[in-house]
Amino acid sequence: MACAVVALAIAIPVQAQLNDDEASESSTESSSPSWDAYHRLEAVDERLDEFADQAPELVRISTIGESAGGEEIRVVRVAAEGGVDPDERPALFVGANIAGYHNAGTEAALHLLQTLIERADEAPVSTLLGTRTFYIAPALNPDAHDAMFNEPRHRRSGNAMVIDRDRDGFEQEDPANDINGDGRITMMRIEDPEGTHIPDTADARVMVPADRLEGQRGRFRILSEGGDDDGDGEFNEDGPGGVAPNMNFAHNFPFPDPEAGPWSSYAPETRAVLDFVLGQRNIAAAIVYGPANNLLSAPRGSGSAGDLGTMEFELPRNIANFLGLDPEEKYTLDEVWEVAKDLPFVVQNDIQKEQLVQFIGVGPATAPNSEDLEFLDQLADAYKERLEEADFDTRRNGAQYGDGGLTPWLYYQAGIMAIELDVWGPPKPASEGDGSDSDRLTIARLEEMSSEAFLELDDDTLTEFLDRMEVSTQFNAEAIRQRVEQGMIQPEQMARMLKASGKTDEAPGEGSTDPAAVKARDLLAWVDAHAPELFTDWTPATLPDGTEVEIGGVDPFAAIAPPDVILQRAVAVHTDTALDLAEKLARAEIVSTEVEALGVGLYRVRAIARNTGYLPTSTRLSVRAQTHIPPRLEIELGSGATLVNSAPWATSDRIAEEAFSAEWLVRARNGSSATIQLITENAGSDETIVRFEEGQ
Repeated sequence: MACAVVALAIAIPVQAQLNDDEASESSTESSSPSWDAYHRLEAVDERLDEFADQAPELVRISTIGESAGGEEIRVVRVAAEGGVDPDERPALFVGANIAGYHNAGTEAALHLLQTLIERADEAPVSTLLGTRTFYIAPALNPDAHDAMFNEPRHRRSGNAMVIDRDRDGFEQEDPANDINGDGRITMMRIEDPEGTHIPDTADARVMVPADRLEGQRGRFRILSEGGDDDGDGEFNEDGPGGVAPNMNFAHNFPFPDPEAGPWSSYAPETRAVLDFVLGQRNIAAAIVYGPANNLLSAPRGSGSAGDLGTMEFELPRNIANFLGLDPEEKYTLDEVWEVAKDLPFVVQNDIQKEQLVQFIGVGPATAPNSEDLEFLDQLADAYKERLEEADFDTRRNGAQYGDGGLTPWLYYQAGIMAIELDVWGPPKPASEGDGSDSDRLTIARLEEMSSEAFLELDDDTLTEFLDRMEVSTQFNAEAIRQRVEQGMIQPEQMARMLKASGKTDEAPGEGSTDPAAVKARDLLAWVDAHAPELFTDWTPATLPDGTEVEIGGVDPFAAIAPPDVILQRAVAVHTDTALDLAEKLARAEIVSTEVEALGVGLYRVRAIARNTGYLPTSTRLSVRAQTHIPPRLEIELGSGATLVNSAPWATSDRIAEEAFSAEWLVRARNGSSATIQLITENAGSDETIVRFEEGQ
C-alpha cells in the first residue's frame, strides 16, 4: 500500500533546491530589504517642502493636479534665477512612479533633487542650474504609492477610482487574499489537467507555460494568491485600485482593458501630466523612472502596418517622384510596396514593409525612428559604463514599456526624447562552476543503497532529490525517511518505481527560454543569495471553499525594490545619468553673422546658427508629427532699413550637427542696424545686432 501511495506521488512537482549561483552584487551587502528605507507618500511631500525651505532661490513647487483620491500631484522646478527665464531654458522632465508600485523610482527622483541642491555651488551642477531647468515629479501616482507599506503587501497600479474589472455589475468584490498569512500576496497554483503551466526544468520553483509543440501538457493553473470571494469561478479578478494612469495615455491605448479606463486621459493623474508637459514647451528630453529600461534593451515597435495594407492614401510629392508614382493618385501600401521592394535603396538597407510606413510618413508611428535610436544607443553605452563602474550588471534585459504608458506617449505623441529607467533589477546569475555531483543522490545510487545508508542522508540531499524527481510535497524528506525507517518501503523499491514512471538521472535542463521564465530564475538566484526570506516555498493550503491549492513565490516587490545599501548606489548612478542627459540637451546659438555691402545702399546679411549641445533640437519623430515649432532665424530691421526680398525669417526642421543659415537682402541707411534672433521652443534662444555701414 505504501508503494502505491508513493507511486501516485511521482511526477507531482514541488519546490526545487535553492539556486546557489552568486549574483553580481556582493552577497555581503544585504540580508533583507528594508522597506522602511523607502519614503511613504507623506514623507515624500515633507521632503519636498524641506528642499523648498533649504534652497528657496532654486526650488519652486507646483501642484499640477489631484489624484482620484484627492492627493496633490507635485512637480519641483529646480533652476538658478537670473538670465533667461527658467521656463524658457532647455529643460529635462523627470517623472517617477506613475506605475504606482515603482517606489525605487521615487527614491531616484528624491536623490536627484537632493544632489542638485547640495551641489548647487559645484561644477558641473552649478553650470547646469544656470543654463538648464529640471522639472522633477517624484510621485505621479499618489493613490497607489503606499501599497508597498501596507499589509498584505501587494503591487498596485490603479488610482482611487472604483472600477468593475470583471464587468459583472459589482465593484471590488473579489480582491486578492493573504491565504497563508505571511503579510504579502504571492502566487497560487491549482492542479488541473486543463492547466497551462508546468515547473521549469532548470528551477522547479518557476512555473512556465507548457509548450504543446514539444509535447508538454499543462498541469497547473497559476493565479494570484486569494479565493473566489464572489463565487463566480474566477479568482481575485476584481480587487481594489481603479484606473492605472500608466495605461491611460493615448499611444496604443489598450482599450477595452478596464484598468486602462474607458478612454485615454480619463484618469486625473494622466490629465495632469498631459497638461503640464504640453504646457512646458521648453521640455527637450524626459526620464521616466518606471518598470522598463530602454537603455538596457532598445525600445521595440508596438505595432505593424496592419490594415494599412488596404487603406488608400496620397503619397508626399517627393516620395511619389522618388518611386515614380503619380502624386495626385491614391495608392494602398501594398501597391506602393510592390513598386518599392526591389529598389536598390530598399534592398541594400533591408527595409521592410512596416518600415516603409515610417519612411513615407503615413499611418501612425509604430516603431522608434532609426536616427533617434542611434542617439539612444550612444546614451546607453555611457549608462552601461556607469553601471559597471558601480558594480551593477549590464547583462540583464530591460523590460519594454507597456501600451498606454507615459514613456511611449512622450516620444510618439509629445515628440520628446524619452527614456525609461527601472533604477535596479536582479542581475544575471554568475556562470555555474564545474563542481562535482558526487554527493548528489541519483536513482542508480538509490537502487544500490541500504535502508541504513538512506537514513544517513542529510535533509538537503534528500530534498534536492525528491524535488528533482517531482515528488508531491506531502512526501517530503521527513515523511519518506519515516516510511523507510518503519520498513514500509525500501530504497531499491523507490528506485524501481521512479524508473517505471520514466524518471531519469539526466542533469537538469537549461530551462524555458521564455523571457518571463528567464527573468524569474534570475530573480530567484538573487533572492537565494541576498534575501531568502523573500521567497515562500510552494506550500499546500485549503481555500475557504475547500479548493486545495499550493501557495508560494517571491515577494511582489523583490524584483523592483532592492535593499537600502544597493538602492543608494543605484540611485547615485541614475542621478549621474540624469545630469549627463541634461548636459547633452540641445543648445541653439548664433555662431556667426556677416554683412556684405553691395553698393547703392544694398546689403547682404547672412546668419549661421548651430546646435552646441549633443542631442538634436527635435527627434525625427517629432519632425514628422510636427509637435514643435521649427527653429527660426528672424531679422528685425531698425529705423532706416527695409527688406528687399524674401520673408524676414527662415526655418529648419531641426538643428542637429549641421549648421542652419539664413540670408536676407536689405536696403539700409548708413549706420542703421538690425537684430537677428534665433528662436526655438526647447533649445533656448539667441540674438545679435548687426550694423549697416558703407565699405563693409
